[in-house]
Amino acid sequence: AVYKARRDALVAAAEEFALGECLSTGAGLHLLLRANDARDACTLAQLAEGAGVKVTPLQRYFAEKMPDWARGLLVLGFAGLGEAQLREAARRLKEAWGKGSEAG
Repeated sequence: AVYKARRDALVAAAEEFALGECLSTGAGLHLLLRANDARDACTLAQLAEGAGVKVTPLQRYFAEKMPDWARGLLVLGFAGLGEAQLREAARRLKEAWGKGSEAG
């Protein structure tokens, strides 16, 4: 129940800050995010890191050619953060990605 609440909080925060589409099976400790941003996942991950938020491009999990469906997806973990921290992380992502697009 704790992790479901955290997952739900992250999905709600992603919607609130219009980060993109969250893809979830309803199980596990991570979500996939298809960001509402034309930049590649590695660029978005770097911008997130600069804002103190760890996200990982899904492409890092493929040893060989990445399938087309996985392009642009980011892995977001939620197990180690509380609901308020997840909302703050989403707010930081919105801010970091917004600043990055202004500079680009």
